[in-house]
Amino acid sequence: MKPFVRIFMVSALLLLLTAYGGPLLPDSTAAPPAGEPAATATPAPQPTVTPKPTPTPAPDPSDTLEYTMLPVTWEGRAFGSYESETWQFMPRAEAEAARKNGYLLAQGLYEGDAEKVRAALSDRVLAAGNPLEELEGLKIAEIMLAGGLYEIPYMSLTVADPGVTPLLAGEHTYNLRFDETGKVDFFSLFSVAAADALADGEDWVSLGNWGIQETIQGDTLQGVRYSIQGRLADPLGLRAAEVRGTRVQYHADRQPDGMWGESVEEEETSIPGKWPLPLDLHETYGEPPEGNVLSPEERQQVCDQLNRKFASLRDGTYDDGFGGDPARKILYAWDNARPLPLTVTPESLRSQRYSERNPDIPSGVSVWVPLPDHCWVVYNIAESGGAAGELSGRSYVLEVP
Repeated sequence: MKPFVRIFMVSALLLLLTAYGGPLLPDSTAAPPAGEPAATATPAPQPTVTPKPTPTPAPDPSDTLEYTMLPVTWEGRAFGSYESETWQFMPRAEAEAARKNGYLLAQGLYEGDAEKVRAALSDRVLAAGNPLEELEGLKIAEIMLAGGLYEIPYMSLTVADPGVTPLLAGEHTYNLRFDETGKVDFFSLFSVAAADALADGEDWVSLGNWGIQETIQGDTLQGVRYSIQGRLADPLGLRAAEVRGTRVQYHADRQPDGMWGESVEEEETSIPGKWPLPLDLHETYGEPPEGNVLSPEERQQVCDQLNRKFASLRDGTYDDGFGGDPARKILYAWDNARPLPLTVTPESLRSQRYSERNPDIPSGVSVWVPLPDHCWVVYNIAESGGAAGELSGRSYVLEVP
């Protein structure tokens, strides 16, 4: 190509580029030339998120007190012969096998003889894992067998030292259930309804625990009821492994005759969370009061009375005013499986007023003393007695989560 032609073509191209806005630029998505770094897109600004603070768990009221385990000092009676010690137990002739196995279980526990205990238990319990396979260190102060005619058969055990067993220290009542061959199939501190549910293959069973809190305002009764289910830790039902519960809110109106009408359920709620475990079916569930209805002076009077009571339990001089062996009475005054406070303070107590459905029963104040494991020991003071009135009605209430 001749030089003037080449110059003309280049000039024409420059004129075209100038007319259309300059030289063409590479597309933004095109790959960069070799050897050059790729362009980095600037990220869009993100909103600043402030994390929510982790809620601080409420302090355990029992952390402010010190506790001790109350020893069993009652020596009991020696375990006697079959005829003299079990005449009230399973008296029907057709229950002879059950009667013998109940006695064999009691004798094995009293003597620390694991072979006798094993011989008394059902095949189901042995196959699922006998929780009484090891009896090392077990010391029984007293055993009583009864029931089987008009009431559920049971064994009352006073355990001075449970050793390696899951039995509880102190005096407790174990309900019995036998299989079709008369072998012990259920030996538990919980309701025999759990035995029926276990036989039906259910994992969650009724342990017999409950909880009711009611208040009366004029002619209306407002109440909360807790329905409790649990899983047992062993095939005999000696301990609970897990508990769950439902809260039912209800009310009732006073009728013209002064009695309360039928309860009307308002709301039912499943309550999540870790529920404290009951030791037996007599421990209930409830919500501790937030504060106090007693004045500081009244709380001090109650503390003085409680500390005298707890000191007498520790030194063995407890007297309920009805005479008898103090060591025996202590078994009724305190559950040896629960820690006993050394000293309570006015700041550690909580209190609330209570009313009874029966107008013939006087209302009063319930005093709550914290124990470890989200448990409270509750005493009542009748309204007529004032803060200096006699403490009565000892019960153990587990805290609803």
